[in-house]
Amino acid sequence: MRLDYSQQLQQTMRLSPRMIQAINLIAMPIEDLREHIYEEAEKNPAIEIVKESGRSVHSEIFRSSESRRKGTGSSAESDAWQAFMESAPAHSESLQEHLLSQLSLLHLTDDQQRIGERIIQNLNSRGYHNTPPESLLTVDDPLSLLNEMLHIVRRLDPQGTACTDLRESLFVQAELKIDAANENRSEEPSNGEKKENELALLILKSHFDILEKKRSTLMCKTLNERKVACSQEEFDKALAFIRTLDPFPARQFSEAGTSIQFAVPEIAVRRVNERESAERKSAFVIEFIGQGIPEIAVSPVYKELSEQGTDIASRQFADKAVREAHNFIQNIRLRNKAVYSAAEAIVRRQYDFFDKGPGNLRPLRMKDIAEEIGVHETTVSRIANGKYLQCEWGLFEIKHFFTNALERQGGQDAESAQKTPRPAPSSQEAVKHRLREIIEESEKKGGKKLSDSKLAELLGKEGISIARRTVAKYRNELNIESSFDRL
Repeated sequence: MRLDYSQQLQQTMRLSPRMIQAINLIAMPIEDLREHIYEEAEKNPAIEIVKESGRSVHSEIFRSSESRRKGTGSSAESDAWQAFMESAPAHSESLQEHLLSQLSLLHLTDDQQRIGERIIQNLNSRGYHNTPPESLLTVDDPLSLLNEMLHIVRRLDPQGTACTDLRESLFVQAELKIDAANENRSEEPSNGEKKENELALLILKSHFDILEKKRSTLMCKTLNERKVACSQEEFDKALAFIRTLDPFPARQFSEAGTSIQFAVPEIAVRRVNERESAERKSAFVIEFIGQGIPEIAVSPVYKELSEQGTDIASRQFADKAVREAHNFIQNIRLRNKAVYSAAEAIVRRQYDFFDKGPGNLRPLRMKDIAEEIGVHETTVSRIANGKYLQCEWGLFEIKHFFTNALERQGGQDAESAQKTPRPAPSSQEAVKHRLREIIEESEKKGGKKLSDSKLAELLGKEGISIARRTVAKYRNELNIESSFDRL
C-alpha cells in the first residue's frame, strides 16, 4: 500500500454571503424586515438610520402639541395630531389583569386573596385551568377554601372562567344567568319557564354530547330515548337559551405575555383618478408602502474614515463596515423592487379581479409571474408568502392571487371545437365564489337546501366540470355546512 497525491478540477456553486442575505430579505414580511434593519444598524455602525418609521410623524406631533399650548398651529398640524391619536395602539388588557383588578376590590382575607390570585394566574387564554386547581393548595390549605374562591372567581366578569372545560363553563354561566333572572323578577317564573331552565341545566350537566348533533329534532329524539321526557317545543326553547351562553368567555382579552400580530400591506392598488387617467395607460396605480420601514444610509463619518483614515486598522474596519452597509442597502432596494415588480405583473394578469371584485380570479401560476419579471419561481414563492396587498376589495395575501385552474366541460367534437373555442378554465377561487353565491341565492328564496350532488349539477350547467366530492371539499373550506346540517 502507498499514498498518492493527485490534482482534480471541479466546479461548484456556492452562494455568497451577499446572495444569502438578499434571499433572506426577499422572504421577510415588512414587520420582520423593520426589526432586521434595526438589528443590522446595531451591529454595523456604518448603517445610519436617517428617518425612523414614525419619527417624522412624532416630530409633527410634538410641534402640534407645542402650537396648541401657544394658541397657534395650522390645520395640517391638527390633522397630523388626529391621525396619530387614531393610529396609536390601545393597551390590550389580559384576562389575568382584568380579573385581578376585580379581585382586589373585594373584602377578602389574606388566604382568600392568595388562593384567588393563584386560580387566576393558572388560567389559559380561553379562561380554563392550565393545571388541576387542587394542585394550587398547600398542605395546610383546606379544600373548602379552594371551592369558595372558585365560586367567587367564576362570578367575576367575564362569567364562566376558572372552569375545567367548555361544558363546565356553560353550566356555570347558565346557573348564574338563571339566578340573576330570578332575582330581578317581581313574580315567580311560570312552570313552563322552570321546566325549560331545568332542561337546559340537565343537558349541560349530563347530556352535553347530544349538542354535537346539528338538528334539534335529532337532539330531542336522543334525549327522549334516554328517558328524559320533553316536547320539541320545550327542547327548542332550552336550546335557544343555551345558545345565548358564551363558549369562549375570555375571547376579548389578549393572552398574557403575547401581542397581536396585524397584517400590514406592502403594496396598495387603486384606480386612477381623472387627472391621472390621461397620463397613465393602466387603469390602476400600484404604490409601494414603505411607512413601516426606516430609511437608512451609509454613515458619512465612516465613509470618510474608510477613505482618509490615518490608522490602517481603523481604515480597514471602516472600509469593511461601509462595504457591508452598501450591500445591505442595495439588497433592500432589490427586495422592494422585486415585490413591486411581482405586484405589477399580478395586477396585469388579474385585471378582472381588481376591476370587478372577488369571484373573478383567473388561474395563475408562480411560474408565469417568474418568467414575466425575470426571476426564479422560488423567488416569487418567497415574495408571495407573508406579504399583503391592499385594494378596494380588501386586504389579501399576495399568494391569494395564485390559484389552480379547473377545466370547463368540453363535450365538443373536433369540428365544433375549431368553430367555437372552448371557454377559458375557471380558477378554484372563482368556483368557490360561485358556489357560495348559488347556496346563498337558493336559501334567500327559501328554497330546498341544495345537496352537494345538486350543486355539482348546477355548476355543470354553467360549464364547470366538478365532482361531488370536490364540491364538498370547497364547501368545507368556505365553512358552509352540508344541506342536512344547514338550518
